[in-house]
Amino acid sequence: NNISELEYYLTLTFNTVNRRYQKTKLLVGGVQIALRFTDLTTKTYSKKLDFLTNNIEILRNEILKLFRNCYNGKELRQIGCAFERLTNSKDSLVQMTLFNFEQYNDEDPTDEIIKTFNNYIENNNSKLFRASELLKKDEN
Repeated sequence: NNISELEYYLTLTFNTVNRRYQKTKLLVGGVQIALRFTDLTTKTYSKKLDFLTNNIEILRNEILKLFRNCYNGKELRQIGCAFERLTNSKDSLVQMTLFNFEQYNDEDPTDEIIKTFNNYIENNNSKLFRASELLKKDEN
């Protein structure tokens, strides 16, 4: 049970979890590892992230950092990881600070409403129409 070998297996487990996670299109708010020892006792450790993310490198690094901080050298039988606090990006609120406000775009809420409305029309084969289509009819 040397550390580099355990980190290798933890990374393989992470890759499996990440493949399943990528299909969900959700943001992650925390990571968790589970360590089962040869005496069949299990310890789980989790860490809440400072921000929601779907960045693979950040998630992998947080999992490995959590493992390095929590592993006590006892012989392991099984190792696992999971993502916690999964959140839809539309439902997430971001606390801006003086240090990170520049990374957020000033998106016009009207544009978002129009995009949402147009997506609804296209995806639901709705009998609704776009205002721009009315203008085209008047021009002819």
